Amino acid sequence: MKINILISVCIVLSIASCKNGNQVLLSDLNFDSSIFSGSKKDSLHTYCLLATGFFRAPHSKNTDSLISQWLSQHSNAKVISVATHGPTMSDYANSKMTYCWLIDKKDTINNYLVRNGCYPGGTMALSTLKELQGYETLHINKKDYEKFLLQIMAAEEFAQQNKLGIWNKKNEEEQ
Repeated sequence: MKINILISVCIVLSIASCKNGNQVLLSDLNFDSSIFSGSKKDSLHTYCLLATGFFRAPHSKNTDSLISQWLSQHSNAKVISVATHGPTMSDYANSKMTYCWLIDKKDTINNYLVRNGCYPGGTMALSTLKELQGYETLHINKKDYEKFLLQIMAAEEFAQQNKLGIWNKKNEEEQ
């Protein structure tokens, strides 16, 4: 357990130091207890805490309350833009969606959600970095992304072993 915490701290510190050209502050976003946030500065830009499967992914009933709780306890979190794509709809030619990580000291909300069984780890993964380079703006480097995925895999393993959230049979039967 100590080694996992040490690895997590190292990963988070490494990710937090990655370059984020267009710095977005958490105060510029409004997640309203959800995985999606509008930008207060750009009405055509949406931020999302999940990379894939956000409409179909299984999720636990307490996801929104855990997001709200994490945000209130980590008001100084940094917003790390991971990948941006757009336009998202033909009617909104200038619209964009950015997959982001919210990082505060030694924790990310993304890891927190997977560790608590709110979502499977795969929802935090982009298709592949190589595929995305053709049509998305990537804001992180491959090394930081791979470190983050290792953290997410460990979080999912923890949630499965402890039967948390979606890994709890009772929760699965209710969905």
